[in-house]
Amino acid sequence: MNWLMRRWQLKLLAVAMAVGLYLFTATQITVERTLTVRVSEQHIEGLDGSFLVSHLSPREIDITIAGPHAIIEEVNPQAIEPVLRISSEGLIAGSQEFDITERLLLLNPNLTLRSSSVPRIRAEFSRVIEDVLNLEGRPAISGLPEGLRADVSLARSQVLVRGPANVIADLRARGRLAVRPIELTDIPTDITEPMEIRVPLVMQTDEPSIRTIEQPEAVIRISPAPETRVVGPVPVNLLVAPDSLSRYEVVIEPGVIALTVSGPVNRMREVDVASLIRAFVDVVDIERSSSGEDRVVRVVAPSWLTVAPSQVRVSVRPRHDQGLAPMPFVEPNQPEPPPPQNGE
Repeated sequence: MNWLMRRWQLKLLAVAMAVGLYLFTATQITVERTLTVRVSEQHIEGLDGSFLVSHLSPREIDITIAGPHAIIEEVNPQAIEPVLRISSEGLIAGSQEFDITERLLLLNPNLTLRSSSVPRIRAEFSRVIEDVLNLEGRPAISGLPEGLRADVSLARSQVLVRGPANVIADLRARGRLAVRPIELTDIPTDITEPMEIRVPLVMQTDEPSIRTIEQPEAVIRISPAPETRVVGPVPVNLLVAPDSLSRYEVVIEPGVIALTVSGPVNRMREVDVASLIRAFVDVVDIERSSSGEDRVVRVVAPSWLTVAPSQVRVSVRPRHDQGLAPMPFVEPNQPEPPPPQNGE
């Protein structure tokens, strides 16, 4: 053990120097790393408010950098922001290209740019103007509930926009400006009357530099789709003074009929339409009625339902046996009375 303790100060110093040398050489090893750098309009300098960027490409760049391991591991890709300074010549030309270099990317002096996915970045810009563009006549509709129909029109056929002059000129050359389809999934499915709504339109363009100054709108008139069908059987009731039935016998032929009805298809598919209709014949003037007379069937039905006219034949005859029980009176909007029970 004496030999270990002999000159221990020098031995401890040697160990410390060895550890320090190892750490120094380990952190100085050159390594490579590939990063993705995003490019946006915020990186452009030298444009005042009267100019806007109309084209910038590419929006992402893959770069490979090399440097000491300790430094390169601390590099945050989001912290790399290229500086694109527009020169006076580029401002006059309306475009400028930038070579991708370490200086452009503002890299740490200890890092080296080995390669990039593209050699340069191109920016195009133009003066900002306001202009009027024509819109498509009828935007498409999507999500309209079944049983409804929609008529679309534009409140204005033009829209005022703001953006680079060259982009607006290109949009004008393409023709009318397209708009995105209108979603109508929130429309109630049980409407019975037409309704009108206004929906803001969104331009369908791949030009992010274009801004709408006045929001265009579409006027949409939504109404139930009509449907006509024959429903039945519907009993025909009798409207007559009760005391008249003790003196007259009234026969309705046929006593049960089928009716042609029209209404909104979305409501008619949800209910039993025949159960909502009460049909009756008015024979209040029974004393002036003749035998074998055709009379119009009157109906009581919901306001959203239309019933086509129908007729039945009504025969009125004096009763010879005054002791016969009179026919019961049935209100036109009430259900039919139950049949008499045995012994009643």
